[in-house]
Amino acid sequence: MIRLRSSHDREIVALALPALGALIADPLLSLVDTAFVGRIGTDALGGLGVATALFTVSFFLFNFLFDFGLFGFRQCFCTLDLFWSVQ
Repeated sequence: MIRLRSSHDREIVALALPALGALIADPLLSLVDTAFVGRIGTDALGGLGVATALFTVSFFLFNFLFDFGLFGFRQCFCTLDLFWSVQ
């Protein structure tokens, strides 16, 4: 059980749980797709393998770019905030 000590902890958990669900959904959808397409034949399953690999790579790449961009924005915003508070 997670101990929530402050209201900030509750907000973090409220944001983290949907993000965790999104990260879990991608492999589960790929598994379900493989189960259904596997009944059609080997050619379709081979095509699905390539499509699943491309989708997974693009998902993680764009997720990384979003996180990296958000980190840079926060760093810039905090620096400007400190700059303007000093003057």
